Amino acid sequence: MIFAFIACEKAFHAVAMLCRVLGVSPVATMHGTHRGPSARAQANAALLARIEALHAQSRRTYGHHASTQTSVLQGSAVAASAWRG
Repeated sequence: MIFAFIACEKAFHAVAMLCRVLGVSPVATMHGTHRGPSARAQANAALLARIEALHAQSRRTYGHHASTQTSVLQGSAVAASAWRG
């Protein structure tokens, strides 16, 4: 996400300045644009799909407590903070 922002803003600002402000290495910006999603981003995407499915199954009721309990019953424990975003 940071690398996409830098790619968009480099037309208006120096890449070195953007990297310094955002706390990333200029070399990392070159590698970051060619890299796929991180393992964490992939896990978050899978979790989001699971949450959406559980939400649909529960007739679109809200609340992380019900969703967390359902998830645990289905075999995966997830921290409540992950449900809140």
